[in-house]
Parts: sequence; structure tokens; C-alpha cells
Amino acid sequence: MKKILLIMAFVITAAASAEAQVGFGWGPRIGFNASKITRSRADSKLGLTGGLFAGYNISRSFGIEVGALYSQQGAKVDNAKLRVGYFNFPIVAKIPIVAGFHTYLGPQFSARINGKVKVGGTKVRVKDMFRKWDMGGIAGLGYQFKFGLNVGVNYNFGFLDMVKDDYTYTDTSGVVDQWTLNRLIDGVDGKNGTWQVALGWRF
Repeated sequence: MKKILLIMAFVITAAASAEAQVGFGWGPRIGFNASKITRSRADSKLGLTGGLFAGYNISRSFGIEVGALYSQQGAKVDNAKLRVGYFNFPIVAKIPIVAGFHTYLGPQFSARINGKVKVGGTKVRVKDMFRKWDMGGIAGLGYQFKFGLNVGVNYNFGFLDMVKDDYTYTDTSGVVDQWTLNRLIDGVDGKNGTWQVALGWRF
């Protein structure tokens, strides 16, 4: 029994070492979001995320990875959906756990690209109500296969309020009333909160 346990421990250790080789790697990444605005009564909204990442394993027990990914975020309430697009730039430290598994944590900087509210089939642009830049963090768990495929689950959280403090919304189209918008953003102190599941390929 002891021999079997020793063999299993050796195999797991060898696998972990093989997955965390020193060196540079990069590749594409694509996945799904479930995003909402913190402190808001609105529900989560599904969206897509995708882009590129690059990383360098400084040692077998530590690595650095950066990314540039487009992310569809926002929230929804009743038949109204708030859609805000960001370019996210995470910078994370990766720490291997065992047999291909790793955890990662670090800051994330985001640039707001667009913003709109959709009610039924009508869209109203509201991107000017959101800050152009956001700062936050990212934490997650991932797995790297030997043949290049990797999968990760993480949570992104913003540090700054999404909506500008001095912004006043006026809907001249009559499509989105102030009450509906307040239910979506619930004031000006809501922040980004996004769960992500993504697949990538490391070259």
C-alpha cells in the first residue's frame, strides 16, 4: 500500500512540474461572462469575452501573465438590458498548485468602449454616463493541459463607481425612463462585478 501511495505521489509531482515549466507562452482566449452591478437590484447579464494573453513562468512555482480582452458587461431588469463594453487588461501572478492546476490573482485595468440600454428592439446610447476607465482586481482558478489547452474560472471586481458622479441622464427618445435606469444602476455607487469562464490555447 505504501509503495502505491509513493508511486501516486511521484506521478502527481512529476505532472505538476511538467505543467509549470520555465518559459514564455501566449495565445488566444474566449469565454462567457455573467456580469452585474454591485449594490444594484438588477439581475446578472450574460455576455462574451475574448482576446489574447501572454505569460512567462519565472520558475516552476511562480509565473506572470498579462492579457488584453474585450468583455461584454452590464445588467438587466425586466425587458431592459444595460450593455457596457470594456477592454480589460489583467496583470496576474500565477501559482501552480498540483498536476496542472494553478491559482491567479492581480490587478485589472479597464477601458470603457461603449454603453447602451436596450428595451425591446430599441437601443439608446448611454456610454457617456460611465467612466472611461476602471480599476479593479481579478482572482481565479485554472487548469493547463499538456497539449496547450487551458481553462479558467475567475471573478473580476471593480474598485471605482461605474457611473460618473456628476452625470444626469435625460432620455429624449422616451424609451428608457429614469425609474427603469435607476433600477439598472441603482444610483451612482455601483461597481462592476463579473464571473468569467474561458478557454485558451497556450503556444
